[in-house]
Order: sequence, then C-alpha cells, then structure tokens
Amino acid sequence: MSKATILKQGTGTKFLLSELARAKVVQGDRRIGRLKDFVILDTGPLPHVTHLVVHRSFGNPPLIVPMDKVERIGTDRIVVDLESIAAYEAREPEGAILLKDFVLDKKVIDLEDRDVSVVFDVKLLWMPATKRVYVSDVEFGRRGLFRRLGLGWLANLLNFEDDSVSWSYIHRLPERIGSFKGDVRIKALKEQIEDMPPVDLADILEELDAPQREALFRELDSEDASDALEEIDPNVQRQIISAMDGLSVARLIDQMTPPQAADILAAIPYDEKTKIMSHLDPDLREKIEAIMDRQEESILSYATERYIALPAGTLVGYVENNYATLAKDKDVAMYIYVTGSAGELVGVVDIKEILLADESATLAEIMTDLIVSLEPSQTLREAYELFQRYGFRAVPVLDEAKKNLGVIVYKDVMGLKHRFVA
Repeated sequence: MSKATILKQGTGTKFLLSELARAKVVQGDRRIGRLKDFVILDTGPLPHVTHLVVHRSFGNPPLIVPMDKVERIGTDRIVVDLESIAAYEAREPEGAILLKDFVLDKKVIDLEDRDVSVVFDVKLLWMPATKRVYVSDVEFGRRGLFRRLGLGWLANLLNFEDDSVSWSYIHRLPERIGSFKGDVRIKALKEQIEDMPPVDLADILEELDAPQREALFRELDSEDASDALEEIDPNVQRQIISAMDGLSVARLIDQMTPPQAADILAAIPYDEKTKIMSHLDPDLREKIEAIMDRQEESILSYATERYIALPAGTLVGYVENNYATLAKDKDVAMYIYVTGSAGELVGVVDIKEILLADESATLAEIMTDLIVSLEPSQTLREAYELFQRYGFRAVPVLDEAKKNLGVIVYKDVMGLKHRFVA
C-alpha cells in the first residue's frame, strides 16, 4: 500500500509528536495517566502505531494500550475505552520500537555515513475510521528545534521553513535501535530521489558537503536538478553553479520561468552570469535581462508560455487519461485554460475539478467563465496585489481579443517581491 493510498483512506488529523507529549489519557471522565510514548511497527511505506505507553503516577505500573482501544486523539487528551485498567498493566514488549524514546534526538545520517542533523520532531497522521496512527515525516530543521525548546512562536515570527522529510525516504529502523544506540538514515540514492519533492531534495543537498553535493546533483535529470536548484539557499546555489560549466547551467536555467532564472542569476558573479546567459535562447535572455534591470513596463517579462490549453469541447476523460503527457514540462499544471473557436480564453478549470467530474462531461460544462486576468501593460505590483486579493496559483495575461499571451505564476511574483516590487 502506497503512502498516497493511505492518505486517501479517510479524513485524517495531523499532529506533531511534540504536541502530544505527555497528553492526558482518560477513561470516560477519569484521568488514568499521561502519554509516555508510542510503540510503532516499521513495516510498509509508513510505520504505524500499535500501542500507547501510558505513564501512571504514585508508582503504579505503566499501561500498554492497543490502538483498537483508542477512541480519540487530541493535543488536550487521548480517550481510551478499557474494560479493565488492570488488564493492560505491563511493560513494553521485548523488541518494541518506541517512537519518542528511540527516534527523537537521533542523528540523521546521509548516504555517505555523515551526520546531517538531528530528529527534533515527528509528524503523525491519525485516521479515526481505521483507528490507525501513521508516522508520516521526520523533522530536523530549526523550526523543530525551536518548537522543542518551547519557542515555536519565535520560529513562526522568523519564518523558519518546515525542514522535514517523508518517512518513505527513511531507511527501515535498525533492529537494535534503542535510547542510546542506532541512527536514522536517509535514503538518498538516485533511484529513491527521483520522486522526492524539490524542497526535500534541496534540504538534503544543502546539508551535504561540497563533493557529496556535486556528485548527487550530477545524478539528477535536468528537470529535477532545475527544480531543486530553485529551492536551494543562494550560497549553496553559487557553490553548485561554480562547479558546473556554463552550458550545463544554461540547460537548467532553460527549464525555469524567467523570474526564477533571474533570481538565481542575480546571486552569482557577473563573469559567470554573462557566460551562462550567452548560451540561453535570445528571447529568454531578453526577458531575464528585463527583470534584472527592473524594466517592469511589461508584465509579460514574467509570464510563462508553458501551460495547458485545450478546446472547450474536450472531454474530462481525455484530460484524465492524458494528464501526465499534457502536464509534462509545463510550469503551470494545476489549471486547464479552456479556449474558444477563435483561440480566445473562455474559461479555466482547476485540476481538482477534473478529478471530481464525470468523464463524459466537457471542459465547457465544468469550467468557470469568471476569469481574473492581467493586461500586458500592467506592472508587477499590480500582479502582486491580484495574487494577494484572490489567492490564485497562476493568472493569465490576456490581450484585447482575450488571447492568452502567457501565465504569471504565484511563486514567481510573491517569492521575488522583495526585489522587484517597489
């Protein structure tokens, strides 16, 4: 069963292990102890909790409560239904893996047996319908550290990123792991990182030393490398780019939208930047230069032409069956732009609507024809204000005939506003 299958089984509630630490455990209206730990079974794509370990005061023995006896999990309390409390008095089973005791504060080891960081928190998914708690991610960034120190508010104020990695990228825990032995290892082999989200891959690349980083980066295909490069810290970007020849960097830049490319090129020395840009397509180079020179007279400098456009009569079933091909190499894949007989934009369909619609329906039947758009003469500030107001992930730029001249991507504007929005 894949992680995606698990997440589709029902509506779940996400928790952090630190949020549940020492939560009250109650039977009816009676408090019987506090949560001490979770016993987990590390099999399948995600480990799941098999038992709760409940600490009791006044020298009473702990309780080992099976998950099928758990009625509710919340940060304030965990509700259980036990026919007899005494029947569950026991010690942890021999060989049991304790999530808090055995995983928290363990070193995270990379593919070359070097320390990457420390596990500061663990993300959990509680599925009430099946009474299952899955271990979904481990967190080893500054946000997790600050939260553990009781400074979560400061991490939010400083806007620390959520540095976590899906458990599906963690090696099976060693059999002899314990409170003071065993490490958490990241699967960072090429065959295992091909489907890793760019932000997760960027986190791993940032933590490796220069030779490891360069070796791993060379193993990525151009699309994955380009996506990861966008997410990497500027200092690390410079190191990676400096180790590559200009033509190779130009191939990565070619996979990006003009604002993304401008953001990366702006962070590297002039001589290297000039060499890289000499390899770029003239049209792309002109857009990048316009952005870097703050020439905002045309919002089209920020637009991408890599989006999905289909006629209004296209069937939903066709989109579903061919989506992987339609979305390949597109900068905007979450929206389908619906065109009329003259090529004008007549509507927009969110990909989520495609998944919910009947396969025999046409795009015209499920699209919204209330289109929020930009004009070519509008500025980046106006685009920024439009994204702030409506919260769209992309906005089209239309001419007087309602032809789509390109699409502005949310992150290209909102991520660069500190440099380009006066």
